[in-house]
Amino acid sequence: MSRLSTPGLLGTHLRSGIGADALIAVLVAITVFAAAAVPSALAALTTAQLRYAASELTAARRDLTATGPLGAQFGETTDPAARLDHLDRSVDGFPAWYGEPLDSALGDGLWVATARPDAASPREPAVSAPPLTLQLALDPGWDSRVRLVAGSPPATWDDADDPLPIAISAGLARQLQLEVGELIDSTEVLEVAAIYEASDPADPYWQHMPLLLEPLTAAPPGASISAATYVAPESARLLAPRLGSATVTTWWPVLTDQLTAAGTPALLASLRETPALGRYVISGTELRFASELPDALDTATARTGFVVALFALLATGPLGVVLAVDGQAAHAVVARRRAALALSAARGASARQLRGAMAVEGLLIGVPAAALGYLATRLAFPGEFSWTGAGFAILFGLAPAVLLAVLSPVRAGAGERADLAVRSRSGARWVAEAAVLGVTALAVFLVFRRGLAASAAQVGVDPLLTAVPLLLAVSGCVLTLRLYPALLLLVHRTARARPGAVPLLGAARAVRTPALGFATGFALLVGMSISVFSVGVASTIQSALDTADPAAGAISPDEPVLAGLRLTLLLGAVAAILLGALAVVLGSVAASGPRNRLLGVARVLGFSRRQLGALVGWELAPLAIVALVVGTAVGAGELLLVVAAFDLRPFLGTTDAVLPVLDPVQVGLVVAVFAAVVLAAGLATASIARRVSPVSSIKMGAE
Repeated sequence: MSRLSTPGLLGTHLRSGIGADALIAVLVAITVFAAAAVPSALAALTTAQLRYAASELTAARRDLTATGPLGAQFGETTDPAARLDHLDRSVDGFPAWYGEPLDSALGDGLWVATARPDAASPREPAVSAPPLTLQLALDPGWDSRVRLVAGSPPATWDDADDPLPIAISAGLARQLQLEVGELIDSTEVLEVAAIYEASDPADPYWQHMPLLLEPLTAAPPGASISAATYVAPESARLLAPRLGSATVTTWWPVLTDQLTAAGTPALLASLRETPALGRYVISGTELRFASELPDALDTATARTGFVVALFALLATGPLGVVLAVDGQAAHAVVARRRAALALSAARGASARQLRGAMAVEGLLIGVPAAALGYLATRLAFPGEFSWTGAGFAILFGLAPAVLLAVLSPVRAGAGERADLAVRSRSGARWVAEAAVLGVTALAVFLVFRRGLAASAAQVGVDPLLTAVPLLLAVSGCVLTLRLYPALLLLVHRTARARPGAVPLLGAARAVRTPALGFATGFALLVGMSISVFSVGVASTIQSALDTADPAAGAISPDEPVLAGLRLTLLLGAVAAILLGALAVVLGSVAASGPRNRLLGVARVLGFSRRQLGALVGWELAPLAIVALVVGTAVGAGELLLVVAAFDLRPFLGTTDAVLPVLDPVQVGLVVAVFAAVVLAAGLATASIARRVSPVSSIKMGAE
């Protein structure tokens, strides 16, 4: 292929200045990865919080439980053994009969039938004890959960004249000093056939049937002992009169590891529908279903909803910065391509051809980078496919092509010598700025007037409140950039009256050709405001947690949602700081041409390397200082606004009012870190600029 052919020339065009293209590709890949990973990460956080909330409940409170009378006509019209077999099969098949999502969320069903408590007393008591009440319990699988320490399993009671064999817990035997073979007088004469211990005391079974493991002793006055004992399931035939008034307790363990963010809404709906299934298990018997799991999951969902809303609030700022930095990166590429585009335009290339060439370059940069970023997301979060993540990948993958095509100069000489117009006389800018300030004021007024939207309780995100921090940042940037030239002119006039060329040249160039414009100022201001806001939210929540009582329902420090909140605040601050530094680098790259010409002239005039570095510092220092001050104020304002609009009490589980807390030490640390990162970016730019040769940057008549 000839180097002078169209493909050859296009290849040469793309290979020149490939560093800026690579920077855009890296930015696109990282942005796509972060944006596409957010839905999966939030879903993972929600899942972890749901499972934590479920695991914090006892099994008796968490599992789906149904209780009711075993049947008034038990034993009269049906065979007791057949009736119990039907009960066992019905309990076991209930989840499959109901269908999803209960079928996957519930474990194997269990049931225990307990007769009405009756007074009982050992025939030959070994100790003086409070009055005793015993319940006869019938469980077909009881022997698989216990370990006999004395005696043998109770035999079938097939003669009403004989004592009824029972198995008692070791706890009851110790308290009453009972041994195998002793008799207990009750409605029937009972004989201790076995003494058992739990094979696994931590088995959730014992939380549902605690009286079968340890007796319950009531303190005086009214001291008494309540316990339950096992009988052989085959004894149901002679116990039919007693079982007719018995209570059956059935439960299905909730498999907490099956809880997911996506499946929880359907599971909650199913759990709340189960009370309508009261006549399913036994004909003529109405079971009352109950579980405290829905309330616990509702609380967990509300708390993760707060983190989602806060994340959306934090993300609006960096998202705006990402778009600004993307535009700045595209501007840097266009600046590198300006000479080639001007030459092509002078030789007859049409505007469509020029924009098309830049769009092709943008596609070659953005599409592969977006694909790699999205692939990395899928590998890191191999869960369900998310159209949101795919949409972000497509959006950011096409963004470079659109930006490069729009920003490309299509006329020879277009875009050069912008320093000849010190101030914009465009009326459109004034209108746009006034509109931004007006919308911001209206949004703040509406937030204070009506608080969170009613829909926020359902979707977790209030669109108005989410947009307010970004609007505040944009408004702060607008005001800053309007006041910034006036401040620089004041500095310039002061420098003119003093000796020294560096302050005069630096201030003059900052006034005539502000190398770091709106995008960089916006990135620095938003980065600073988000960092201060994140520190303020963390301090506010920690202050509230220090006085909250987890025993009274306050959020526990171990809950995943708190770790997720802290990570969200940290990532928001780090991302904002890094984006600010990247904006400085890209702004410096885009302004490299005018800067290099100025530095070339300055070096010819005898400026030292230190003076050259100071000239480069004048590009960044004034804007960075203003952005730090204004950004800190905006961040503090955002904290006051959000704490006033957000009701943090449901998230924290407290009834006390939550007041904003902004630790000056932490704010000072954030300012120092932010300034250090920006300074490092500025020093890197200055170091590169000082190595530029005057010969390569000065053209006859350029200055």
